[in-house]
Amino acid sequence: MNNIIVSMYNKSQNEAGPKAKIDVENFLKIYDFKIQDFYFYGGRRAELVSYRQSLFDIPFRLKGRYENAIFQYPALNERTNKVIMRNLKKNSQKVYILIHDLESLRFKNDGNNFELDLLN
Repeated sequence: MNNIIVSMYNKSQNEAGPKAKIDVENFLKIYDFKIQDFYFYGGRRAELVSYRQSLFDIPFRLKGRYENAIFQYPALNERTNKVIMRNLKKNSQKVYILIHDLESLRFKNDGNNFELDLLN
């Protein structure tokens, strides 16, 4: 059985922000899930890094066949979310999304439904 969990963290974050994602990874290690983490640094540079990750890092690291794939949503931005989902759907029998935060629920009057489109 080949299983993977995919997460993305802000390396410059010195608080408990990614703790929930790390706890999930530690739990799923027991069940032989492969952990695939992607990192970024906050600020203006993060947007540039997301282009490189979307074009090269994410497709390269998510190659392979997986029976079960779990994506810890959200990643850095809409671009990286879409690329991760596209690659997991292409390479996995089943894709599960573990949602930690939905901005569209917090800002429900802005008319931005890209998250709902991505997750459906």
